[in-house]
Amino acid sequence: MTRHSTLLTIRVIVESDDIALDEIKTHFLLDENVETAIRDAVRSSMCSGSSLIVECVSTSFTCLDESPGCGRCENCKRWTRDAEGMPETIQIDICRGAVVDGKLLCDECLPTEHPYAF
Repeated sequence: MTRHSTLLTIRVIVESDDIALDEIKTHFLLDENVETAIRDAVRSSMCSGSSLIVECVSTSFTCLDESPGCGRCENCKRWTRDAEGMPETIQIDICRGAVVDGKLLCDECLPTEHPYAF
């Protein structure tokens, strides 16, 4: 039987009023419990009893508050990026949106005729 491999990308936004970004990075980089919890959650939600192998291969951190072109949607407060105005050299993989009438809107809140509307 042929084994198939798939890269599953999971994005999680962590927000805190009292924990600095450096503390969050250190906690996630050093805490094997986080990787174990992710592996176990993926394994249990996909196929119990199969020969599924789940491994964590990378972790990255982006401070959204300091990223140009990122912000919260004016309507729903969801994190989004200005896909039209953000420099192509900056790649942040969160919901793409756009500025309409001076307001940053996510893909779900954009006018239906907008090319990035969901």
